[in-house]
Amino acid sequence: MNISSRQSLLKSINDLPAPQSLPDILWPHLSVIFCGINPGMLAASTGHHFAGRNNRFWRVVHLAGFTSTLLGPEDDRSFLRYGCGLTTAVPRPTARADQLTSFEIKGAAAAFEQKIRQHAPQYIASSERWRCPPSPESGISNGVRKQSRLAAHVHGCCLTQAV
Repeated sequence: MNISSRQSLLKSINDLPAPQSLPDILWPHLSVIFCGINPGMLAASTGHHFAGRNNRFWRVVHLAGFTSTLLGPEDDRSFLRYGCGLTTAVPRPTARADQLTSFEIKGAAAAFEQKIRQHAPQYIASSERWRCPPSPESGISNGVRKQSRLAAHVHGCCLTQAV
């Protein structure tokens, strides 16, 4: 795709009505809640987590042993059968996570923490590419909560034990 085509595509995407945020796929006391930074535009418009033909999430969680069969975005609600849930830290969909403001990220923290406390998963998994900025107010140091301990790295995901 040349630069002019890419710019036209991005302009047409930006001119679309703002998609709704993705619904959480959660249940109390799951083994793992996988947390994306925020919904991508395609995921929000389809209503399915980790949508997009180049998104490797579903293949990775299958290869890592979280599911016995390869699921796709359209199967995201069946992820609960495997003791796994899906959520995002910030509800607003964007084409890229770097389009979020620090205000949005900080503003979403309390609701995200409440969601995690309410559902009480054993672990929270997030992409290693996403690290929370250190903050004494939030208790975050180098991307890991001080009262949590890093439990494992699984194919590019950080698993942090929820407390």
